[in-house]
Amino acid sequence: MGTTPEQPKGQPEEPKEERSKGEQIAAPVLSALHNLWLVGLGAVAVAGDEAAKAVDALMAKGKEVEPSVMEKGKKVGESLGDAAEEVGVRIRDMAARVGKRAEAAEAMMDERVRAALERMGYANKDDLEKLSAKIDALMSRVEDLASRRGKKQGGEGEQ
Repeated sequence: MGTTPEQPKGQPEEPKEERSKGEQIAAPVLSALHNLWLVGLGAVAVAGDEAAKAVDALMAKGKEVEPSVMEKGKKVGESLGDAAEEVGVRIRDMAARVGKRAEAAEAMMDERVRAALERMGYANKDDLEKLSAKIDALMSRVEDLASRRGKKQGGEGEQ
């Protein structure tokens, strides 16, 4: 074990053969991995800085345009309210027209059913009311006749 001129006296020289081949291969790989790690950390740091700057710029721009956007939104809201009111009026109007048409259709249907029943010979309400009145009159006459007959028969038995 000798010493080399670059190496101070008293320190033994590290023989190159004593370093294992694994250490010789691992050293450059570890160095490359460490550099890659540093690149990743740097990218995260730069991205963080840039993201913070971008967020600040976006917030500033948002504050700048907020009043005009709010005004436009208010106008749109008012327009939508007016449109909704107009649609409501139209719907009510249409519902009224549909109701009138439904009533007219119902009246027409009633008339057609009445005419069909009349052609088939069925009695209508007026006919039934007249018949009921005649029956009431006949019942009254029958009761009068029965009452007279009862009196007549009761009077014969006494004589």
